[in-house]
Amino acid sequence: MGAGAGLFAVSVLIYGVVGALWGLWRPAYSGTVTDDGGFAVAGGGNVAFTGYITFAVITGLMSAVMAILMFQASPATRGAPMLWWVGVVAFIAAVAFLVVGDLVAAARHPMPEDVDAITPDATFSVAPVFQPGVAWLVAPFMAVLAYWFSALTAVPEPEPYLPAQRM
Repeated sequence: MGAGAGLFAVSVLIYGVVGALWGLWRPAYSGTVTDDGGFAVAGGGNVAFTGYITFAVITGLMSAVMAILMFQASPATRGAPMLWWVGVVAFIAAVAFLVVGDLVAAARHPMPEDVDAITPDATFSVAPVFQPGVAWLVAPFMAVLAYWFSALTAVPEPEPYLPAQRM
């Protein structure tokens, strides 16, 4: 297995695990069913924004770390193709993060199966539908930026000193 394939496999796995933890932690709207069949949301912040910003920050930071580690761990693959590959992997891994996180959040905050059987004053929580929008671009951008900065600031390895070169 090459370095690129290893990066892909490990990244998708780790992002999936962290996405599951995010899904467990992700806040939900809690509320009570009103007499007219509405849903009165209990106080609190904007949980949709909290999910959005944490998705962007977590996947962005993970992608930057992943790119720096890849740059350090595999000097033989350094270059423009790997720069683009870490961006692609970061995007795919962010998709895995979101899919697993959404599944876990939906399992943790399930919708009532029979909505007609819900009685007034029943209380339940609902995880809002998550739409990343431009946040999809945070992970690949951070990965490519971190990889590029690593290349920019890397100290080149010295040429081997051969005794015949001494003069």
